[in-house]
Amino acid sequence: MRRLARAFAMIPQDPARHALWFGHWCYIGGHFDFVSAEREEGSAQRDVVKQAVMDVFRLRDRDLLVANMAQINLEFHDQLLTEDDEWDVHVAFYIVNLYGQAARERLSQHPDGRWLTNEELISGTTSDGLPVNPVLTALLRRADLLRFDEME
Repeated sequence: MRRLARAFAMIPQDPARHALWFGHWCYIGGHFDFVSAEREEGSAQRDVVKQAVMDVFRLRDRDLLVANMAQINLEFHDQLLTEDDEWDVHVAFYIVNLYGQAARERLSQHPDGRWLTNEELISGTTSDGLPVNPVLTALLRRADLLRFDEME
């Protein structure tokens, strides 16, 4: 059984709409993904995911605001990608809002990142055919976190 214990950063372009989320290209996996960090014994998940975002995008503590609580915690033992692929999953999704114009510009100029729509994240493919991490897609589908409306 595969084990997944991570905290994911959901970075919205517009904190009021939650229609576009920042994903970065993962060269090892060959797909877009959210920044995430493994849960560490004795450390708060919120702090671990905040540090991961600061490290990946070279942001300062004052450049971002991480929600005090996870948007959702998922814990289950079940198939995730295929019927033969059973997982022990313990994940949390945290909303991470950028604070200040400098932080927003840094992300917008990140060479390996882009804003992904809810539809791209759920379908697992960007509008130009690039893949989204299939594990992230499966988790987002299961969590039912992303909304679709006529304004996207």
